[in-house]
Amino acid sequence: WPYAFYRTPGVLDRLRDYDLVLTMVRPTPAGIMWMPLGYDPLVHRPFNVESRCWGSVMVGTHTSRKQVFADAICPDVIAGNGWERMVSALGMAVPNPEMEDVLGPPTRTKAGYLFDYVLLMSQAQVVVNVHSDPNIGVTRLLFEHMACGFTITDEAPGVREILGNALCAEVCFKTPSQARDMVVYYKAHPAERTSLWEAERK
Repeated sequence: WPYAFYRTPGVLDRLRDYDLVLTMVRPTPAGIMWMPLGYDPLVHRPFNVESRCWGSVMVGTHTSRKQVFADAICPDVIAGNGWERMVSALGMAVPNPEMEDVLGPPTRTKAGYLFDYVLLMSQAQVVVNVHSDPNIGVTRLLFEHMACGFTITDEAPGVREILGNALCAEVCFKTPSQARDMVVYYKAHPAERTSLWEAERK
């Protein structure tokens, strides 16, 4: 069951008729088992690319929450449904002038799916994961991202249980400004990125 229960009133009573219900939602109601969504190892893996030419990449469907993070981070590439329309409408293609020296060139948007996203993430120094709803729980994108490249993420319910306290302290952010600072820091520290990415994949 992949949706927040509060968005589907009455559904819990119906789900209790099943022998087993799995959900990614946190906190998980009694009688339902938490199992975060995963990834396909045949698809979500680093492509054999010569270099990680993008400083930061965001992948995922556009939401107003993700927009706030994107505005702060100014990633090199944003990929996912709805971003091309929003970038042109809001002028996101123009980087924040105060951060241009640090964050790099204007944001670019890409369309595509699966292998297109994987190729983009394989070329990123830092992959940024932002959940659409911070109250629901971990989505499959976190697993897909970490399989392809070093990933920083917002701390949605369940992230700490998956990554552990020590790793979460290194790669999780709570605010857009924290996310921006992490991108800037990890772009400048490739050895740390490599070490943390190995821990994420493990």
